[in-house]
Amino acid sequence: MDNLGFVELNTQELEEVNGGIPAFLVGFLIGALIAALIFDY
Repeated sequence: MDNLGFVELNTQELEEVNGGIPAFLVGFLIGALIAALIFDY
């Protein structure tokens, strides 16, 4: 659960700093992060 909380914090930071980055790109990056945590690349 600590990893999920960490991802949530990063998501909030991205939303604050999010300039011209499309939402789908941010979602893709977060999805890749979660996938890396789950499958432990």
